[in-house]
Amino acid sequence: MKRFGLALCATAALFTFGAAKAESTVEVIKAEAAAAGVSELDPRLAERLAAEKEARKLCKTEICKVFAARKGEPGDISCDATKTWLDAQISKQVLSGRIDWPWGHATCTAHIDIDRAALAKLVADPEATIKLKPHSMKCLVDKKGGEGKEADSYVVTFTIAPEVTFKGGKATDVKLNWSNIEAPALLQGAIWSATTLDKAFDILGSSAASQINGFIYERCKDVGVEVAEKK
Repeated sequence: MKRFGLALCATAALFTFGAAKAESTVEVIKAEAAAAGVSELDPRLAERLAAEKEARKLCKTEICKVFAARKGEPGDISCDATKTWLDAQISKQVLSGRIDWPWGHATCTAHIDIDRAALAKLVADPEATIKLKPHSMKCLVDKKGGEGKEADSYVVTFTIAPEVTFKGGKATDVKLNWSNIEAPALLQGAIWSATTLDKAFDILGSSAASQINGFIYERCKDVGVEVAEKK
């Protein structure tokens, strides 16, 4: 079984919002690409990724504030988020070279809707599990050499309702709970294989948990919010 990176990318979109540091957002994008082995990034693509990152900043700040305060006011954090993963990032950082990724970049869009009180409970309680509301996702998976347009991409839509478990203030397990998958036949077989692999070996859950922890305790600092780790 192989090629399940799309699943982790979609799940990470619910939490792993990027943000610029002191340097320009484009420079941050180039540095992230270089870390995945991309030495030269197309300027138009870099600008697109930078615009996505800036658009996610406000939503990220609201989520980080809830984690830092360990309490949430009534109501939801609601926003639209789009994130593109370079093919090299999917292969190296998401799949860690364990699974083949034969396509190009993947861009996923979702409307994020997360209960503030439930989010705070994850880091406030010694142990907590919450099931997020179902989130409908749309991903454009580029053909190799594609330009990120629907004409150059496979369109995949699906719903995930992640169930997230925290212990001692850190994510330890994430279940994706896929449903309503619609995709071209070429991709659909790989996606269903991904969900089977996830259930069998829990690879996606552990990878998503690691990304969530990195978001809370490292990337929240990028927007001036520091979340203290539990002693």
